[in-house]
Amino acid sequence: MTVGAGRGVFPEFPRFMTPSPDYRPDIDGLRAVAVLPVLLFHAGFGLPGGFVGVDVFFVISGYLITGLILKDLDAGTFSLTQFWERRVRRIMPPLLVVLATSSVLAWYWLLPQEFQDFCGSVAAQAVMLSNMWFCLKTGYFQPTAEATPLLHLWSLAVEEQFYIVLPLALMVAARFRRSWILPGLVVATVLSFGACVFESYARPNINYYMIYSRAWELLIGSLILYVPAAAASRTGLRNVVGFAGLLAIAAAVLFFDKETRFPGVAALLPCLGAAVVIWAGKPGRSSAEAELAPRPAAVARWLSWPLLRGIGLISYSLYLWHWPLLVFARMAHYREPTAVERGVILAVSVILAIASWYLVETPFRRRIVFPRRRGILAFGAAALVVMFTLGFQGTRSDGYPQRFSEASLRYNEGARDFPLFYPVSIDAVRSDRLFELGGGSPADPVHCLLWGDSHAGSIAPALQALAEAHHKRCVAATYPGTAPLLGFASRSIYSLLDECPKFNQEVLEYVRRHRVPHVVLACFWSSHVEGLAPHLRERPEMPEYFARTVKALQEAGATVWIMKQVPVYTLSVPQKLARLSAAGETDAGAGAAGAAGAQIGVGAFEDFERDLVAYGAAIDSTASLGAKVLEPRRYLSDAQGRSLAHDHGRSLYYDSNHLTATGALYLRPLFEPIFAGVPERAAERSEEPAVPVSGG
Repeated sequence: MTVGAGRGVFPEFPRFMTPSPDYRPDIDGLRAVAVLPVLLFHAGFGLPGGFVGVDVFFVISGYLITGLILKDLDAGTFSLTQFWERRVRRIMPPLLVVLATSSVLAWYWLLPQEFQDFCGSVAAQAVMLSNMWFCLKTGYFQPTAEATPLLHLWSLAVEEQFYIVLPLALMVAARFRRSWILPGLVVATVLSFGACVFESYARPNINYYMIYSRAWELLIGSLILYVPAAAASRTGLRNVVGFAGLLAIAAAVLFFDKETRFPGVAALLPCLGAAVVIWAGKPGRSSAEAELAPRPAAVARWLSWPLLRGIGLISYSLYLWHWPLLVFARMAHYREPTAVERGVILAVSVILAIASWYLVETPFRRRIVFPRRRGILAFGAAALVVMFTLGFQGTRSDGYPQRFSEASLRYNEGARDFPLFYPVSIDAVRSDRLFELGGGSPADPVHCLLWGDSHAGSIAPALQALAEAHHKRCVAATYPGTAPLLGFASRSIYSLLDECPKFNQEVLEYVRRHRVPHVVLACFWSSHVEGLAPHLRERPEMPEYFARTVKALQEAGATVWIMKQVPVYTLSVPQKLARLSAAGETDAGAGAAGAAGAQIGVGAFEDFERDLVAYGAAIDSTASLGAKVLEPRRYLSDAQGRSLAHDHGRSLYYDSNHLTATGALYLRPLFEPIFAGVPERAAERSEEPAVPVSGG
């Protein structure tokens, strides 16, 4: 193991592996530049745009793989079986080790539904479709990334699909007319980029994972091969261009964030940055070109620094290891790991990656293990069959619930106790087809309209119970991630985005048409402040949105009720409670509910109060305009002000911030003033749940 003068822990090529004459150490350095931001981003150490490292990897892969194929095609030695043999030797061994380790940890830590999804992701990876699997499993109410150990394999599936299509396409083009190759690559790049930009607006969650919207990033790497290297006299140009490329990557890493519409036009910055860095260090496609540029560009020399090269060599294993370790650490500690713990996890990832390079990757690539092509291909095929079989069987097993106690499973049922929630489209609002909460027939006048995002949908059972009890018709106009504020465009990828103002205007028109006397606004307000949208302190006009909405509704004749946000946790409540119960750390009684809330991550509403500073004043200011402000936390806390996470062995939350149908009924008293003066049917009065106040 050598670094620099021959000391260190990061690998260079072992003595028995001589680099090919075409080997470019600066590309290994660029791999390090790609993987480090990804690791730091996933571990929560700043770098809000660290996810673009994956895009840099795509460009590198496109350049290297296309170059390898074209070189063999030019020499007349290209073989599909040889190409895929190299891919199997490179990809499969470390992947199988990580999958095996993750499977053992998943058996001990993942709850039934989580384990079922995990098995599905293993089966999907076996057929190189994990990107599509995660695309289908990604949604507003699906498990978060923090609970998905193999989520990072989506990018590997994209590359594998590229490795299947590209060699076949190049072989066909080379056989019939080689002059088609470059125009074909250009056309494919343009089409893929166009699809990516379109989908970034139409279906952003699908756009992120799909090969057709990511292929252009790999194809940019392919096209670099056709850009001649600069002459020796243009060293300054190569230095400037290479430095500009690094700056472009750095700018994306530092200034992009989760709100950036990505991938899309924004992805050009890191991809073109990586492309020009590769070009700046390019020796040329022929010996004549190489002689014109004998001295590497400055950026190539920087990236060839032994430490960066060493990190680049282990970057694949490092990428494979880090994410499952972070996910399982959260589960093992029942909380978010501290900064020190996350640093330790990354250090362990590095150690495992180095071990993987020497003990797994190098023996397979050196042909010490399975020296013959037939053997390695048979091994790869058998491994894929086993992966798919075990994974598929796991998806049909209900997640092996027998691994957990009845108490744990009862808590975990909270993850399935979400109220019926139907997003209402703009056309549905326009045609008076809102979601009926009950209390009357569609021909009856509307007594109350619930307006908001999924948080509004989650509290619907409380209004539904009151509507039925008082025989007053209530309806709901809800859409995920869409704040009920006139003129406000939510930025959540699950919202209506630029269509939000139109949706909200149609709701206002509905209130006017039907002369609705009561309108309840409910929302995950802080997601438009500190989460999925810009900070409220950076949006001084937010109080104006509230004021505009309240005044417009009042002019329409409605009394406006604005509910503040329910307490928000840092992790999924039912899953956290189930794990605490399995470890014997959670009492199933109501008395321990407040303490459990503290264990999960809210405590005495510290996180909630921090968010409240940002948006609470804007909501409170509406009281002076005549709006009624509703505070839900008094019904979701104990006598000590601690958050209620569960009661009598059942979770009150569906995830980290949505109430279950059971939890929503705890807010029934909060909405009773809306029905003040309306007689309640006696048969319904006994249905109201007791509000727990014990502190344990």
